[in-house]
Amino acid sequence: MSCLEGAAQKDQAPPCLLFQRIAYAVQKKGYPMHFTISKSKVLIALLIAIFMSFASVAMAQDTPDAPKKDDTKTEQKAEPDLPVGVFYFYDGVDNEGVLKITKDLDKWSENTKNDGKPVRIVLCSPGGNVIVAFALIDEVTNLRRQGHNVTIADYGMAASAAGFILQSADTRIIGANSWILIHEISSSADGKLGSLYDQLKFTAGLQDQFIGILSSRSHLTVAQIHDHIDNGRDWWIPASEALKLGLVDRVEAVPAFKPLADGTLPNAPLPNAPVKH
Repeated sequence: MSCLEGAAQKDQAPPCLLFQRIAYAVQKKGYPMHFTISKSKVLIALLIAIFMSFASVAMAQDTPDAPKKDDTKTEQKAEPDLPVGVFYFYDGVDNEGVLKITKDLDKWSENTKNDGKPVRIVLCSPGGNVIVAFALIDEVTNLRRQGHNVTIADYGMAASAAGFILQSADTRIIGANSWILIHEISSSADGKLGSLYDQLKFTAGLQDQFIGILSSRSHLTVAQIHDHIDNGRDWWIPASEALKLGLVDRVEAVPAFKPLADGTLPNAPLPNAPVKH
């Protein structure tokens, strides 16, 4: 195979023509070719050209290909198939907090894998907006209508509006150290006298509505609730009393502390440890 044929197959300039091209370029620029080239110099030039040609080919072959972009989408991990849906509401009863848990509950209930599964909501809230509280109550009611048994656990406090959100569950649980707060609805009003009367009437209606919820799910009458909260009083109810009044179905008992293998309790001082006075 001639150097012309080999170069044609590799899509490269024939090494044997490189020297001729250099000479042609020099003549084209107008420089006189007054020098004499010996055969040995031509041979050396050809050898150098051939070596450089083969070196460039070897470098091209050794260059690793750029990693191809993986267009395949990463598969998302499937949600675990749990026997119960557990959600947490540690927030004030406002639009943002209630909207978040409502979306979470709806997303969970729309998954057919969760049809008929029970729901547990762990709640610790200082209360907030009464209207927004009714929105969450209706969301819990919707879950129950779909066949989900709903449990709400009061851990810490279910205060004010959160106290009657607790009443919307099938099963109401309270932690042994937790509380329920019931008090009158508070509102701010401004405007003309007629408008103030209208707002006062609306606020009184909201209070009657939530007192009705508390009374319907407990042993308390409407009159008894008024006796405790009228004139702006706060009625803080501990777990044991909440159970007696029927505001919860169960108090989560505190289990006995289990001793370690050596018979000591986890928080007992170590042997020979210095005693603090």
